[in-house]
Amino acid sequence: MITFQEMAFDYVKSYSDKSRIYFIEKYLSTYDENKRKNVPFVLFPKQKEFLHSIEDFSKTIAKKPRRSGLTTILSAYAAAEMVFAPKETPKTILCVGMKLDLANQLVAKVRNFLLQVPRWYFGFDYYSPDSKSEKNTKDIFLKDSKSELQLFNGSKVIAMSSSKFYYKDVYDASIVIFDEAAFFNEYGQKVYNSLKL
Repeated sequence: MITFQEMAFDYVKSYSDKSRIYFIEKYLSTYDENKRKNVPFVLFPKQKEFLHSIEDFSKTIAKKPRRSGLTTILSAYAAAEMVFAPKETPKTILCVGMKLDLANQLVAKVRNFLLQVPRWYFGFDYYSPDSKSEKNTKDIFLKDSKSELQLFNGSKVIAMSSSKFYYKDVYDASIVIFDEAAFFNEYGQKVYNSLKL
């Protein structure tokens, strides 16, 4: 069993690494289609480079081949950002896809990663060393739907299609993820212009 001192040390280490690489690799797992099971989320060098880019630059565009894992990485990163956001300044993450179904998949991935986070990361309202305590089964979500999640600390992730994306949506967003933006078609220019704050 992990001690309170180890929890505190690990939390500080995870929080201090703004790339979230340490947190992702230590606590999260992802589905491996070749092995047909969940495996530890071990990042490749290019994936780490991408996360460092997000850490260093407020706007990052990734030109990538299909099935390179960046959507999954962004979902893990978004989950970590939600975990570490204080109640006073919660994160709002917009997931924009060509279609709402695609954006909903991002929200589902974020949800899956949030459920993998050790309970003690959420504080002692949601964790007890006593395995029988109700705290360990307390719902971490205030809202839990296909298109929107809201964590107990007020952080939320919202799915929307590129055709429903509006300039005003950016103002409240801490992070905006455009998935497969090359397929936004006639909405691409509107979406791109919305980022020029």
